[in-house]
Amino acid sequence: MEDAAIPYRISIARYSRGNLAVVPLDSRDGFKGRSSYLLDAIGCRWTNRERAYIATPAQRRKFEILFRDGWSASAFGRLTPPQAALPESLRGTLTTVCNRSVRIRGDAAVIIV
Repeated sequence: MEDAAIPYRISIARYSRGNLAVVPLDSRDGFKGRSSYLLDAIGCRWTNRERAYIATPAQRRKFEILFRDGWSASAFGRLTPPQAALPESLRGTLTTVCNRSVRIRGDAAVIIV
């Protein structure tokens, strides 16, 4: 059984000497998850043969640091810094009042239309 707290698995790449295979485990619906977008943004390449992203040891270290610190990336490969946590009471209030999703941008709450 895999640990749900770590949404990726790292092993030695079988077909790429000296590199590592990073398998994202955070996608349950077939779409990319946070770890996949982050791996794309730092330059790792997907290979169907290993069904994993191939990363150099330096890319692996960078990925683990960014993932641990809460960074994510957009579909266009742009890194986005960690977002401040909005208290659940305020998030619930904004969601109920506006009937929309709420996202934090810096110090302000943004309502997604």
